[in-house]
Amino acid sequence: MNLLVVTFASALAASPPPFTPPHLPDGIDPGDASSPWEPALDLALRGGSSLELTSLTRTITTFTLGADVSALSTIDAADEQALLRHVAADPRWRLGVQQGALVAYRRTKDGPEWTCPMRGYTADGSSLWRAAIRFTPWSSDAAWATSKVVAHADASAPEIQATAFAYGAHPGWDATALSWSGPELSLELFEAGSSDDLPHTAELLGSIPSYVGGVARLASTVPSQGWATGYLPAKEPKRGEPTVDVTSPGAGELEVRGRIHVPGPGITWIRILDGELHPWEEQAVGVGTREIIGWADDEKTLFYLQGRFPVPTGSAFTATIEVWHLPVTSTDALLEPTGTPSRIGAFPVKVPRR
Repeated sequence: MNLLVVTFASALAASPPPFTPPHLPDGIDPGDASSPWEPALDLALRGGSSLELTSLTRTITTFTLGADVSALSTIDAADEQALLRHVAADPRWRLGVQQGALVAYRRTKDGPEWTCPMRGYTADGSSLWRAAIRFTPWSSDAAWATSKVVAHADASAPEIQATAFAYGAHPGWDATALSWSGPELSLELFEAGSSDDLPHTAELLGSIPSYVGGVARLASTVPSQGWATGYLPAKEPKRGEPTVDVTSPGAGELEVRGRIHVPGPGITWIRILDGELHPWEEQAVGVGTREIIGWADDEKTLFYLQGRFPVPTGSAFTATIEVWHLPVTSTDALLEPTGTPSRIGAFPVKVPRR
């Protein structure tokens, strides 16, 4: 893996002249529909091939799962706003807009940091899973809003009636898609694998509801501080000088990770400029790094950003990374931002071979 770490402090002095602000990158996924970047559940429901369509109408197993997610049922509007800001500050979650919804995907630990694919589906060799806290409804054509195999329950219910369906991309694997909704937010879990025990689902049901409830109990402290004390990893958020690193986890992939400061709510993304200062793979890079991260008044307070996305294979090259931020007046405006983006960092890097 090639790794390059640079600080914004040294980079800003060498930054190029200001550019006309780019538009906020739009789109769901720059990957090809048949690539692993496209979640199998979503692809199947649109007529793709990763999941056998016939399996969607064939019940494999119907079962009842007991789960206490009642913490979601007590969340009011003020709690939801506090939780959204806290999740934006928590490096274990990647908060953004996907398929018309404001949704946070759970990251996994990767060395000293955290990582997750752009749409949240994590593969570990023996299973594929995703955990999401959703703050607003999906678009009307999203798989999670339309699929008959997604099990739904009220957050106050002690049980959910679920269906395990064949996961065609891996013969012998079954999958479940579960959704619990409260008045202000939803918890959604997907897991596919050969085990009948749903280990990721069990672990996440044991941790996420208590996390939500704990942050909600401290909701009144979040507007002034930016997060709920005791519900972030140790030594988070970081303090110091902003940094960004660029790696290539595999052929045709780049991953950007950084710690930056933004003064208020908004959407942050990356642009890579080539040696002639022309945007390089602007759509893939922009959509792949578009994220809502934490914010604070103190310029030394840094929040985590991370994006992993497909790009053309090729050799390393010298480039400039720009960090852009589109501010909004409130978190209610995140779905339809109308502000003017500003560049909050620009510095020379070497994009690694990929």
